Amino acid sequence: MLKAYGVDRAGLLLVSAGQGEPAPDDAVAAIGAALGGLDPAVVRSSGGVVSVTAPDGHCRATLAADGAVAFDRCAPGEPVRAPIRAAFQMVDPAHGLQPRGEPIRSSSVQAIALGNRFVVLAVDGDRTDAVVSAAVRQVLARVGRK
Repeated sequence: MLKAYGVDRAGLLLVSAGQGEPAPDDAVAAIGAALGGLDPAVVRSSGGVVSVTAPDGHCRATLAADGAVAFDRCAPGEPVRAPIRAAFQMVDPAHGLQPRGEPIRSSSVQAIALGNRFVVLAVDGDRTDAVVSAAVRQVLARVGRK
């Protein structure tokens, strides 16, 4: 990916789905097709809502503070200025005894800081677990928020 598209290892997250996994060449081709389909966009922030529009003004998506996503109601607002920073961490939350062979459920924690005005925090799992709470603090610190 670094040679073909200039995307370094830290910029990728690949998840294995098990049987029938694509070969590395197939993954590179799929990622290349996705990157080739990217268009310029304008990100705007207004009152806890982030909207992404194409340069022609066409609404691509809106993310509300409550996590609701819409694809047809972009809100006006101030353009978000660089930098855009992201951090991601997988954690294994504390768990008690469990039956043999039962997989441990991992949690993912991701933060995306859009300029200095807006942070999107996504947590998959129990936020009250101390390990997950520590991961939340770490990803927020890595994107410049405390």
